[in-house]
Amino acid sequence: QRQLNFLLIGTCDGNLHLSVFGLFSCGLVNINKYMTDTEKGKHTSVLNAEISPDMKSLLLLVAVDERKFYTKTLKENSGDPKTDNTEVEKDDENENTDKKTADEFELVIGREFKVVILDTRVLSSMSRELHALSLKHGCIISLLDYLSKTMRSIIEAWENIYILEIESKLSNYTASLPEGTVSADFLELLLFGKPSESLECFLMEDLNDKGINKKLGQSIKLIHSNIQNLILNHLSSVGQKLAYHLAELKGMAKLTDRFTVLGLEEDVVGEAFSAAGAFLIKAMEVQLVIEESMKRYEAFFKWLYAIILRITDDRIPDPTMSDLNTQNLEFIAGYLHKLDIRTGKDGITKRHCYLDHIGQCLVTRDLTGPNNIENDSLWQQLLQHNPCLQDYVYVIKKCKNTSLLQQHDRLNEAVSNVFKTPEYTIGKMFQLDKIVEIGKIAIKRLSMCLLDNGMILLSMVESNSPDRFQLIQIAANGSKSDIKVKTVLFKSKDEVVMKCLDVQFYLPEVLSVLLEEKDENRNAVIVQMKTKTIYENTLDIINGNSLTGSIVTRQIPDLVASIFAVSGTRKVAIVLSKSRRKVRLFEMEAEDDDEEEEMILLEPPANFAEAQKGYYKPITEEIVVDDEENSSNLDDSFKLVLDTSKTSSECNNSEKSYLEERAENN
Repeated sequence: QRQLNFLLIGTCDGNLHLSVFGLFSCGLVNINKYMTDTEKGKHTSVLNAEISPDMKSLLLLVAVDERKFYTKTLKENSGDPKTDNTEVEKDDENENTDKKTADEFELVIGREFKVVILDTRVLSSMSRELHALSLKHGCIISLLDYLSKTMRSIIEAWENIYILEIESKLSNYTASLPEGTVSADFLELLLFGKPSESLECFLMEDLNDKGINKKLGQSIKLIHSNIQNLILNHLSSVGQKLAYHLAELKGMAKLTDRFTVLGLEEDVVGEAFSAAGAFLIKAMEVQLVIEESMKRYEAFFKWLYAIILRITDDRIPDPTMSDLNTQNLEFIAGYLHKLDIRTGKDGITKRHCYLDHIGQCLVTRDLTGPNNIENDSLWQQLLQHNPCLQDYVYVIKKCKNTSLLQQHDRLNEAVSNVFKTPEYTIGKMFQLDKIVEIGKIAIKRLSMCLLDNGMILLSMVESNSPDRFQLIQIAANGSKSDIKVKTVLFKSKDEVVMKCLDVQFYLPEVLSVLLEEKDENRNAVIVQMKTKTIYENTLDIINGNSLTGSIVTRQIPDLVASIFAVSGTRKVAIVLSKSRRKVRLFEMEAEDDDEEEEMILLEPPANFAEAQKGYYKPITEEIVVDDEENSSNLDDSFKLVLDTSKTSSECNNSEKSYLEERAENN
């Protein structure tokens, strides 16, 4: 990512959230603190946001209201809404009659609107540092997501192991006998080859050949091999990459003059790095437990299967199954010695028989039986002979009693703490530059754009004048008297004024308008025009049909539209139907099959109303949203305004995302 871009989200409670690339939260601003004393007690809602290309200014369109939530208004006096086709009519008949319509949420009457201009020079001066920190954040969260998916795969593989069912049966059998009896009975069976009466009954009824057979050991070995592969080839390798990026982040935090101002703290990053190291140590410990358990499982179940066949007088398929060497005998004896374990917590004693030694590492609680397997590396021997080194800050401490899942949760929490501080630190450095009063307007739909010359363009559709839209030009450094307003309306072929549903900026110099024909079909029409042609007109109320220059229209048949969204950078437009269950997506500048024509910069025909030639290429005719709950819950449709501002910034070639590294490796 070579460009620094921001995702700006405004909320109805007066908060603005900034995030770089839509991932790294770099600012949380409460607009209410910038309001004057006369506005205390009122509630401010952020409706739109725009950041200047040089990132030195942040413009917010806010509405001040006596109440916290938007005012509900009456529906438009346009009669009963008609649907776009028969299918929609059937859907509307099935909908609940008391369901709130879109108009109830979109119409806001009598609110006072202002443009708040904030000084955000810190974003401009620290753009390179912010870019590097955001890329590093992207690498780290992608690795954490990979770790989480790998952990889920390990847990799913462990849950499929049949040994858990055998362990449950053995635990029930253990609970019915005095303490230590189970281990003693199995050890006697190992030494003398003759089971006790209770043990023989248990082996014949619960652990017969349907429960333990010759394929059980192979199945357990296969599952443990899969878990071992996930830990070795995925969990450990990704954990090492995560530790590498955290080490780089710690090095960045040491540059206090560059990154401390962004809220990056060396101590917090150091804790995250230590958590990554502890996670890797625990993963290696689980790896050793798996290797040890596989040897014990293979020897134990091979021996136990031969015992069951002998008790049932069945022929042993392989005579070597009953042969035990010294090593296997040692494995089985050690395994049987730890079968009957008494665990106590809060004064409550519980008997349990543990066959599985891996499962305790994959739950969010302390280990029931801490693993005593030690790594015989020279480093571990050095730490054991020099306890003073374990208190050194750069030595990763080993957590003996925690599970792998607990270490994973601690790692996620530690990394999350690293990026919490920048969100509040950067936002506190924003300063109020100016507030431009617009006045009280009944707004249905609106959009804001910032021009290179410092002018602010505001396009809106008023609820009391749905057949036209206003284009307002505001000088950022001017006063309220410098505001210029132009009103534009459109007529159909029969000279009937069309209804204006929505208006959005496709580009800073291009405006998109969504219209509706006032006939029985109520077809939608998209209009693209240059804002320059509007301000060059001397009239205050302009007939859009008379405009000349770069303008083009597109009729959308069989669709009763409500709102739409456009993007000049992505060259797409999406139209939402009145029922809120269908959308149509268009590629705005698609090349025609025979001619290479672009939608913008086309001269209109003499009669504007006849300019219905299709310069839009539909990508998807219809997308039906079946979730009625989501389609009808429109309370937040007017609260959140997403806007992206892009500013060029030199990218450090050494900074690559994790996905780019994987693509290069592949």
